[in-house]
Amino acid sequence: MIPFSTSFVHSIFPSVTWNAPNEGVCLTFDDGPHPKATPAVLETLASYGTKATFFFLGHNVAKYPQIARDVAQRGHTVGNHSHDHSLLLFRNHRYIVNQICSAAEQIKQATGKRPTLFRPPYGYFRPTILPSVRSTGHRMVMWNLDSRDWRERSADTVSESIIRKVRPGGIVLLHDNDRTADRIQDIVKMVLDSLLAVYQFSALPP
Repeated sequence: MIPFSTSFVHSIFPSVTWNAPNEGVCLTFDDGPHPKATPAVLETLASYGTKATFFFLGHNVAKYPQIARDVAQRGHTVGNHSHDHSLLLFRNHRYIVNQICSAAEQIKQATGKRPTLFRPPYGYFRPTILPSVRSTGHRMVMWNLDSRDWRERSADTVSESIIRKVRPGGIVLLHDNDRTADRIQDIVKMVLDSLLAVYQFSALPP
């Protein structure tokens, strides 16, 4: 199983996206859409004129289709994070495909466009999962900087960690969910305040 990213892992899985293009930085948000966290992130990104990437869960898109639609209409990239965040590590091909395709259909119904990027729940995968992902028309996207914002840590602590560790080509893992809803806006603001003059921030290309 592959729970983290290293240079060695990158080299043996070249079909997986590990780095942002053109040495820029991509903020990515998992687990949404969320009725509080996602609109707060959108408001902040808009105020800085910045785009990001959102990996949505199908069952949350079914609950909040207008929020998903808003994300897409604002020009952010919408990716697929499975239907219900089930661990796919030891599941068979049919189960994995059903999880991905169910979420893709929900996203398409809400946004009008089928996603092409997929991030596995928890970031765990095995080589045998990759053909299943490709068969659904998706490309797997991971990250190279885990903010660990889902832990009970202050916005200051999380943002300072990102600012200290980010490098050119950074894909930053963040979350727009229940655990981060009370501080994700502050985290994004502090990161952009510090780094926007240094790095070009953009959404991952679909």
